[in-house]
Amino acid sequence: MLSPRQGMIKPYELRPGPHLFTDWRYVHPGMVRWDTAEGLPTGLFSPGGDPGQVNPNLLDTPFNIRIAARKADKIGPYIKTEKPWERIIFWHSLIHDGGKYRFWYSTVPSDYWTDSAPGLGTNLNADWGHLLCYAESDDLQTWTRPLLTIQDYHGEPSNIIFGGPRTRDTGYHGGGVFIDPSAPPEERYKTLYMGKLSLERLHECEKKLGLTADPMAIHYKSAMFAAVSPDGILWNPLPDPVMLANSDTSNRIAYDPVSRKYVAYVRMWMYGRRAIGRSETDDFSRWPLPEPIMWIGGRDDAAADIYTNAATLYPGALDEHLMFPTYYLRDTDTTEIHMATSFEGKVWSTVPGGPTISTGSVGDWDGGCVFAAGDLVQIDDQRVGIPLVGYSVPHKYPRFMPLGQIGFATWPKERLAAVETDDRGGFTTPQFVIKGNQLRLNVETQRAGEVLVEVAEAEGLPKPVPQAEGPAFQGFSFADCDPIYGNLHSHIVTWQGKSDLGSLAGKPISLRFRMRAAKIFAFEFE
Repeated sequence: MLSPRQGMIKPYELRPGPHLFTDWRYVHPGMVRWDTAEGLPTGLFSPGGDPGQVNPNLLDTPFNIRIAARKADKIGPYIKTEKPWERIIFWHSLIHDGGKYRFWYSTVPSDYWTDSAPGLGTNLNADWGHLLCYAESDDLQTWTRPLLTIQDYHGEPSNIIFGGPRTRDTGYHGGGVFIDPSAPPEERYKTLYMGKLSLERLHECEKKLGLTADPMAIHYKSAMFAAVSPDGILWNPLPDPVMLANSDTSNRIAYDPVSRKYVAYVRMWMYGRRAIGRSETDDFSRWPLPEPIMWIGGRDDAAADIYTNAATLYPGALDEHLMFPTYYLRDTDTTEIHMATSFEGKVWSTVPGGPTISTGSVGDWDGGCVFAAGDLVQIDDQRVGIPLVGYSVPHKYPRFMPLGQIGFATWPKERLAAVETDDRGGFTTPQFVIKGNQLRLNVETQRAGEVLVEVAEAEGLPKPVPQAEGPAFQGFSFADCDPIYGNLHSHIVTWQGKSDLGSLAGKPISLRFRMRAAKIFAFEFE
């Protein structure tokens, strides 16, 4: 799985949008240079000296900083089980489209349970099975379930748009919806979901489609199916499975405008634990088996699985790939949601700071377990949020109906994580070329804290002068910087009252930061 960022040569490209401090990509590791007693650099293969004759000179190494995820606030619930076809609400997709929020969510109807199939998950081939329903909102708080004529429920108009009798042969489970900007109008909306098929048909599809079946797909007689739609309401299933894998719960799919490929984040199993896999393809009707990209690590809970992935992009930023993986803690039968980050969706790291979303208190709408499974969207000018489905009972607890309510986890805009220090700290960014005339920061300091910024020519590369760091551009040094302090969501940096960086346009630069009792959440050139 080749990363497009592999082997990049500086200066690095900054794509449009805010740049969040969710990992170390914007913090240069620096280097050490050994200098003589006179402060001159020695060569790497120069004759050595006694201690005191050569001294370490740290060039742009970060000091006394850390990255930490910010805890989310929870609001809601706003969508509750109200209809007879909503006895359980499951996974969902949220898209801001056409000036409104559009929400697709899976449900289980009352008549899913019968005497012959009393348990959840035992009746996926039944006429009804899981259902895909639709709701919409202008503000994420008040939701309308449009009563459509696509699929009634025992003669009653409903907001059911897919699943049930419309997937009679396969059943429907765990579908995710996305908009494909590269598709013709009749296929603008797409979904990927799990269904059942016979072993005979599965092996036929291996030969017919040139795909390989995963052992779990063979064991459970399942595969991934797809459907397309012109409007997200009227769906047309593709005739054959598109991936011969078993991925229940929430499947996340998108069209990546950078790689121009379809990307799916799905459920996998590794040594008896749930994990996250990734697959990509040029052809939406043919998907290779996913490759594992996230699994429980040595620092995680020994009794944990990674249940759902909630892969998404930060709104308006092409390089800010995020996940909100739900960790299922088997020893307490509950969940917690962490944050993971990537610059291209292939190489992922967990954001330090522990879970960013936790299960509620006993008796709350999410007091048993809570899962993230949707898209991160802008809620208003000040906040972003991701939908959650919460349950009042633990995950494997006897499921008395109705179950499942939808709320949201929210953060202040761009403030999902920060590079921070309690005392004094600092760091330098890698080199990149300025695109824009001003530098905007999202920062927060304590009352006695501050942030200073310097625009430097280089990253402190060795120079034949007694200098620890590369020089600042004239007029853009720490001494010139007007101190930054307070709770500032969108602060334009100034140097002696001037913010214009136009004179540096097209030049490789690094930003140096000096911090005191401060958090820096994001930066952007405007």
